[in-house]
Amino acid sequence: MTSYNHQPIKLPRPPWIFFTFLGTGLLLDYLLGDGLTIASTPYRIAAILISLLSSGTAIWAIITFHKLNTTHSLKEPTSTIVRSGPYRFTRNPMYLALVVLLLAATILFQSVWLLLATIGLWLVLDRMIAVPEEKYLEAEFGDRFQDYKSQVGRWL
Repeated sequence: MTSYNHQPIKLPRPPWIFFTFLGTGLLLDYLLGDGLTIASTPYRIAAILISLLSSGTAIWAIITFHKLNTTHSLKEPTSTIVRSGPYRFTRNPMYLALVVLLLAATILFQSVWLLLATIGLWLVLDRMIAVPEEKYLEAEFGDRFQDYKSQVGRWL
């Protein structure tokens, strides 16, 4: 039923975007901040717990894709709209996981630069990745994607 006149989305891969923002935030904090000091124990524990939540969400999303025998790659056509697992709560759990992981680093280093990097990462993932993906999904699945989109927020 679905035709795959899929043109691969030519966008940077989200993990590389994440590492770019993480590296830039750490470098700016090192050069212009307090020199990358690690926070006290309560903040470390919070950062670890948030990191585990982030990682768990990403793994859950990938497992959900594999269970449905579809891809999470920007380079391959998707065969279905995933509505189960973390996709019941957010249309972009893997991107949300990256933003939350950078937020955990912000807490760990208590860095204004990493906070700014987190905001930048969110904006880039939202505008440069999620919006083009949604245009593809709208073209590919039409009303089925519109229905999903009306029920589940892009981020939460």
